[in-house]
Amino acid sequence: MFPPAPDTHDPAAEHEAFEGWLRLLASAVEHARDSILITDADLDEPGPRIVYANAAFTELTGYTLAEVFGKTPRILQGPETDRAVIDQLRDKLERGELSSGKTVNYRKDGTTFVMDWDIAAIKDGAGQITHWVATQRDVTEQLRVEQSLKRNAEQLKERNAELEQFAYIASHDLQEPLRMVSSFLQLLQRRYADQLDETADEYIAYAVDGAKRMQTLIRDLLVYSQVGTRGKAFKPVDMQRTLQTVLTDLGPALDEADATIEVADLPTVEADETQMRQLVQNLVANAIKFRGEAVPLVRVWAEEIEEGAMWRFAVADNGIGIASHHADRVFQIFQRLHTRDEYEGTGIGLAMCKKIVERHGGRLWFESDPDAAPGTTFYFTLPAASSDPAHG
Repeated sequence: MFPPAPDTHDPAAEHEAFEGWLRLLASAVEHARDSILITDADLDEPGPRIVYANAAFTELTGYTLAEVFGKTPRILQGPETDRAVIDQLRDKLERGELSSGKTVNYRKDGTTFVMDWDIAAIKDGAGQITHWVATQRDVTEQLRVEQSLKRNAEQLKERNAELEQFAYIASHDLQEPLRMVSSFLQLLQRRYADQLDETADEYIAYAVDGAKRMQTLIRDLLVYSQVGTRGKAFKPVDMQRTLQTVLTDLGPALDEADATIEVADLPTVEADETQMRQLVQNLVANAIKFRGEAVPLVRVWAEEIEEGAMWRFAVADNGIGIASHHADRVFQIFQRLHTRDEYEGTGIGLAMCKKIVERHGGRLWFESDPDAAPGTTFYFTLPAASSDPAHG
């Protein structure tokens, strides 16, 4: 729209102002970064003819205005141009509707590019269409990057699935021979106890302990591999009930540590129920395992985020904490921050927690500063269930 003409009641002044705005708009169109093409409104064969093209059109296509003037935009089309899109465009133009789309077009030198375009009608004072104006931009590189990213994502997904399947098969198939090795080592230990010298007994004990630790590693690796490949369908899961089940299962460990558990009301989430038990059990068990000199205190709560779409959970303890320089290692598989003499375990628990949370579209992280205060707080996000009473 043009701004109001100066209120001078002088036709010459109004005409001059109008021409000034026309020059301004013409300059803006000519120097626009997008290609702009204007045709007449004649839809009879061969179709609308080009009456104007800006500098960006020349740069994009290699044609000058003189070369395309009076011709139809078909000069840009070729074998790879989708005829169905062109037919749909013509139908919309006949109805006087705004049209947009993408087509493969051809430059003057015969090379192709993908053009994203919008076409609108220019009408006279009586509302009759006199011209069509097309705003066009080259999206070839953008589409190439998008397609490359899509291919890479698909390949990464396939490779991750293959790795998970390999880990599952390898860990599953290794269990039986390792079970045999462990059984015969224990049999050897029992049968020849006190018949061999002290060094032989020590060697057998080392072998038995190593076999047991290998069994534990393989079992944990099997569980880890099943997070992605053997996960169950999501459904509403009551996290309050899930935590109570976990606390019952951890009862002996909680009693032995004389631990106190403080739990706020927890919501219902959309999740794999089995994996929620694994997630919560790992976090609470770690809070008890890595306790300091004080009597263990574990607090669990949740708060709504992202306008009710997600919940952020927290599991906080008053234990030994985690130094900041270990932040990158905490969630890596088989990464241990302590020796086996200090704390048992394979170093897979938090890696599995991270994998579970990410499978549910959430994020897992922690906050800890042992130099300032004891303890660690683990946070994780999960999607809210549509049936959660908190959301009506």
